[in-house]
Amino acid sequence: MPGLRSGPGSQYIYERDPEELVVEWYDHGESVPYESANRLLLGPTERAVLALSLGLPEGVSTHELAHALAWRFDSYFEVRSYLDEQHLAYRHEVDFQP
Repeated sequence: MPGLRSGPGSQYIYERDPEELVVEWYDHGESVPYESANRLLLGPTERAVLALSLGLPEGVSTHELAHALAWRFDSYFEVRSYLDEQHLAYRHEVDFQP
């Protein structure tokens, strides 16, 4: 599970199951009123389109894509901006922890 290098909280890219790549920002610490996990979720089609947009070969594994994202982007926010700027599909999920 590669970590991203900058930004608040903890940020990771990982494979949740064989079908889903997750880019997660877990916001925590004394400066936040509650903890939250913010996730960008990419299924097989979304992963394939993202990989092609990054110039990766067709059929790249989820593991290789995760490492390519961690190498290219410093934060969850940069990944999300790239997805939005390129009009690439993803799902967004937030879990709040009291």
